[in-house]
Amino acid sequence: MYTINAADLALPDNFTTWTFTLTSNDPDGAGPVLPASDNMNITIQTGPHTPSIGGGGKTDMCISAASGQFYSVPFHLNNRYNWSVSGGLPGDVTILPGTGSLTQNFIVLNFNNAGSYTLKVTEETPRFLQVYIAQEMK
Repeated sequence: MYTINAADLALPDNFTTWTFTLTSNDPDGAGPVLPASDNMNITIQTGPHTPSIGGGGKTDMCISAASGQFYSVPFHLNNRYNWSVSGGLPGDVTILPGTGSLTQNFIVLNFNNAGSYTLKVTEETPRFLQVYIAQEMK
């Protein structure tokens, strides 16, 4: 068993290759398995480094309704973005049509009622390693 250490990983959005030597023996000495070894290369893509959500939308304006609030993270080609908003009651927050899809690194929200909400984005590489950033808005 090998436990991955942070120093073993490549920089975000990069690859690193590890070579493991797999060995077997003949535990009882009676066969039929002969002792052998072989090298196996395993390549790991490090997930994206998604910084804090930005884009100009307010994080402290939810004392009253606010519309057209734009939020974003940096775009990475071929990555997917899963946006979610929690808090409040159903209908308190609406996502403007045409924003916040899996291929979009941005979302535009209407806060229909005052409240405390958390906006979260999970960014996935093509190999589906996940990194998420959550930002609370009050």
